[in-house]
Amino acid sequence: MDFEFFFDPSELRTLARVTHPHEAFGAWLSYELEAEVTYIESLIERLKSGPDEWFEDGDEWRLTKDNDSISVKHHSLFEDYEDDGNGLKLDGEALEADAGIEDFLQLLEAWVEHLFP
Repeated sequence: MDFEFFFDPSELRTLARVTHPHEAFGAWLSYELEAEVTYIESLIERLKSGPDEWFEDGDEWRLTKDNDSISVKHHSLFEDYEDDGNGLKLDGEALEADAGIEDFLQLLEAWVEHLFP
């Protein structure tokens, strides 16, 4: 999983960009977690030693751990939408992603290091 962090002056915040097919992790970090370092550190510990399966819902995203993988999924994907005939569809690739625990831990640790060097 390749990623980069950068400051966006238009949003006045640090953003994470993660390469395909893991883009949703970048949005989750940028908008769901932001700089919640206490939560991120507790999440890292939970991933290293916590239960094998769990999920938690944030404001916009669900984070799910399933044995050796982690996934993030935007809440909009849990809703049923009727086709209104205009041909618009949600971009599922940008709204969900999964990765191995080790790759995800590297992403979280790099995010904390970038925000708080």
